[in-house]
Amino acid sequence: MTEKQNVTDWFIYYELVNFDKHGEAMMSELSCSDVNVHYRNGITMLMLAARDDRLDVAEFLIEKGADVNAKDMGGNTALTWAVEWEHFNIVKFLIEKGADINARDNNDDTVLIEAAMGKNIDIVRLLLDKGADINAGDCRALVYAADLGRLDTVKLLIEKGVDVNARGKSYDAHTALMCAAQKGHLDVVKILVENGADINSKNNEGETALDLARKYGESAEVVEWLEKNTKQAE
Repeated sequence: MTEKQNVTDWFIYYELVNFDKHGEAMMSELSCSDVNVHYRNGITMLMLAARDDRLDVAEFLIEKGADVNAKDMGGNTALTWAVEWEHFNIVKFLIEKGADINARDNNDDTVLIEAAMGKNIDIVRLLLDKGADINAGDCRALVYAADLGRLDTVKLLIEKGVDVNARGKSYDAHTALMCAAQKGHLDVVKILVENGADINSKNNEGETALDLARKYGESAEVVEWLEKNTKQAE
């Protein structure tokens, strides 16, 4: 990691990324600067470009030698930032330029796990098509998507072969079905069970999806559906 204390250089980058100024003088100054400078929390200019959906700036920085896999203090790369802010074109560009699609942050999350929490299904599909590990982190991509009620993402992950009965180390070893039931996402509950999710599986507290649905009371429909289908499964 290159640590650089030159505030002038930082503001040249910051101005370039955040404002629409592309004069020859600024480009000339930028080309003489360290494109891998890290600032507060380890953030790089490429990360800011990814956050702000500035493909032009990202292209320029990469051309000048920016490290596409540099990490901030949280273990996030520019690709993580692009995925978090749901900028499809930046995500695609960074992958094409060699971004590590299965890199993990300090929470052991991959960009696929991050994408599964978002609303851009095209990014999830792109990551899977480019080789993202669908079962990384105890299938947290599926667990998080189910917890948030991201039905389309859940369907896509199932279609691509995710383990529907995987248990995460977090969530008290909840499965995706347990998370969906607890949050009252009936459509997600149904699609998971229809694709092999174990309706009688128990978490670390000995609770099933039905127990959690009753306990948290987010949806009477989920409770009713699980009661009916649990009896059929017994």
